[in-house]
Amino acid sequence: MLALPQGQLPLAWAEEFYLAGAINASKTNNVKSSHPNVTGVPDAFRVDALNDLSQQAIVLWQLGDDVRIVVVATHVDPNASMAAHEARVADAIAAALAASPGIPVPSTP
Repeated sequence: MLALPQGQLPLAWAEEFYLAGAINASKTNNVKSSHPNVTGVPDAFRVDALNDLSQQAIVLWQLGDDVRIVVVATHVDPNASMAAHEARVADAIAAALAASPGIPVPSTP
């Protein structure tokens, strides 16, 4: 989860941060972004990229003032399946949705 010490972290900022990072990374290819349907989430954003030998997906959504983030990386080999990767993404999203959003943020002096 991403959060600010005070106030709301805009989802648009997190979208731009992760998309720019994927586009500008030295070993990424096939960078795609989308707005997938995630049950119970009004607006989600997803970045997919092939990073060296890892298929990666980052899914984000606003959760109150914070942004919830799911990161999934699947090793790519000749026997790898995109369906298996998508199943891992779906499982990670389900786990994040079920997790308690009440994670305390450390206060600053």
